[in-house]
Amino acid sequence: MFVWIGLVQYLDYSAKYSFILKTLTFAVPILARTMVGILPIFIGAVLLAISLFGASFRFHNTTFASINLYSMIAGDELQDVYRELTGVDLITSLLFLYIYVFFGIAVITNVFIAIAERGFSETKGRSRFDWVKRIKRGDGKEGEAEKKVNNDESMVSNVRNTK
Repeated sequence: MFVWIGLVQYLDYSAKYSFILKTLTFAVPILARTMVGILPIFIGAVLLAISLFGASFRFHNTTFASINLYSMIAGDELQDVYRELTGVDLITSLLFLYIYVFFGIAVITNVFIAIAERGFSETKGRSRFDWVKRIKRGDGKEGEAEKKVNNDESMVSNVRNTK
């Protein structure tokens, strides 16, 4: 598995894949913080489901409850869970399912999509040549920028001399 993670650095040499990599490097830290923030809500929902529907096979322990609640956010097994929980307690199960499914699908999933889209937009707005724009505006560090320009000019002249 770590070999695959190590291969990610080679994606930077392709224009298509480097864009994806830059988007992920921008969005993953924000997504991780959001997941840490949502985790207590998910654990609370698991414990609530166990306490309300512990008689059901799907929610008799934390493992089954967390798997079923996660699959409900993904949109899987909604009818199966609905049928089983309405047999335990109709009003409580309907209230729980509507609130949880709305919150899980409409809120949490869309937050993750919005964060990924923001990462895409930020990456799209940036360029490999931002340092040139900073030099023209005078925002960048002139010492480092001049070294980079001189280095690039020497590379261009070396290529011209080899032809």
